[in-house]
Amino acid sequence: MKCNKIILSGCSFFHEPFELESINREIIPTYIKEFISDANNISDVDINKLYYDYASSGKIKNYFDFKLSKQLFKKFNKEVISFTKNGNSNDSILDDVINYLIENKKDTNNIIILGLTSPHRIRRYYDYNKKYIDIKPKWYDRSTDIMSNDYISDEDYKDIGKYYELYLKYFYDTEEHIKTVNNKLDILKFICKSNKHKLLIIDNLLFLFDNDESKNYQNFVQKNKEYLFYFDENNFSWPKFIRSYDKGYGSQHPNSSDISILVDLFKKKLDID
Repeated sequence: MKCNKIILSGCSFFHEPFELESINREIIPTYIKEFISDANNISDVDINKLYYDYASSGKIKNYFDFKLSKQLFKKFNKEVISFTKNGNSNDSILDDVINYLIENKKDTNNIIILGLTSPHRIRRYYDYNKKYIDIKPKWYDRSTDIMSNDYISDEDYKDIGKYYELYLKYFYDTEEHIKTVNNKLDILKFICKSNKHKLLIIDNLLFLFDNDESKNYQNFVQKNKEYLFYFDENNFSWPKFIRSYDKGYGSQHPNSSDISILVDLFKKKLDID
């Protein structure tokens, strides 16, 4: 398979390894085992400080070295264009790639890897800084989380939170969201066929609250089967794949060992020139 570039788009699952969520895992990255041993005996509040103390002193490597984008570059020696970001919505994941491909019409033979995320997240244009922001729920306390690289005032944060609560109450529907995702995927698939790009779709959080027998899941698979990246015969979910080799994994973020396993699987399944 000819490949000029690898284009990566997703949420935090694709953006960086979350080593601090590995404490109760069976599969723990070798380079942080000493850190994990120390972290088991301290509070959650102090874990972050301990981790960065380890990193700054050189006792462990910087976890950014283990980002998926960097590991893909090392494994395939191809330019990697990453649109990943913590808190990304599916709108951002898809729109960023579509806009890039439209702006770079002469690009051909790229591999595009999408990690689709929770359907509850939305992207909105924030007039104050003239940029898009992603809005998502904090599941642990049912408050609103706003993902932005720019300043948002406390007053605006509260107003956006109220808006998001109304959105979830009156306007959110999972089936409609999946339809929107499929429509954008249709646009992306058309561009890919026209420019000989290879599209791979992975479920990171899209069907976290759905089962394989649900109407939404079955319809999505039927419509996109040709483009799904299957970890095994019937599974295109990265969290489910991680659970297949680590019984201590729930649905937390992947760590650097999971990223290494994923990249090795890409290497095995994709015949890239």
